[in-house]
Amino acid sequence: MSIEAIAEPDQAIVRIYENEKAEGEVVDFYRPQREKSGSMPLAQMELVEGENVVLLKLVGKNPQSSGFGLDVTTLTFERVR
Repeated sequence: MSIEAIAEPDQAIVRIYENEKAEGEVVDFYRPQREKSGSMPLAQMELVEGENVVLLKLVGKNPQSSGFGLDVTTLTFERVR
């Protein structure tokens, strides 16, 4: 799974969770100037047939960030064989 978002001075740090379990790395969307982040990998998960609860959680903020925002433009789920 990957994410693209608007990175700017008031954005948060994000992490993905699968069924309440933290996956992958944290991603910091703070930037001093507003810009598109580009596609950033979040995690590789093994989802099973049926219901899978996948959450994006704001887990903190860069000390320089003035807020706790998240402006997602694209979430990409890709099947890996």
